[in-house]
Amino acid sequence: MVKAYDCEDRRTSLEYDPQVNPAVRAGRLLRRGQPRRGRLERGKIFVGTLDGRLVALDARTGAV
Repeated sequence: MVKAYDCEDRRTSLEYDPQVNPAVRAGRLLRRGQPRRGRLERGKIFVGTLDGRLVALDARTGAV
């Protein structure tokens, strides 16, 4: 899950659910390695999912 908050009004400004398979979330098919929190660069948020995908989100809209 990716969530961003507006600090001024304390509301969620961006929310993204990568729709990871429930078996992956339970840890049975979890890819190994250090968890990543993502990276913000050139107006995009790059996030690695638990099932091994790399997703780029628009930092303002949350669009994939």
